[in-house]
Amino acid sequence: MNFATMNCRQVERFLSAFVDMDFSGLTPTEIVSLEKNIHDCPDCSRELRLDIATKSYLRKRHTETPCPQPTIDSVVAFVYHIYQSMKASYSMDRHAGN
Repeated sequence: MNFATMNCRQVERFLSAFVDMDFSGLTPTEIVSLEKNIHDCPDCSRELRLDIATKSYLRKRHTETPCPQPTIDSVVAFVYHIYQSMKASYSMDRHAGN
């Protein structure tokens, strides 16, 4: 990418990753440029704070809901049925010489 200085549109593409501290794909120079823009630009700084608040809110309210056993049983039975059908089809193809 090689942005010596990033504009707001370029920064916007990286804000979510910045909040997650995922700098993959950015050079150290680009990271510094991203940080400088966020520091210097009130709009980008506000967007960053909003992104941080949103992710924080979602993380606090995220709860895992266990899957009901009947649903698990149904999915397992379906997958097993598909497996058996494919196995039978493969066996028939081999006996037919295909």
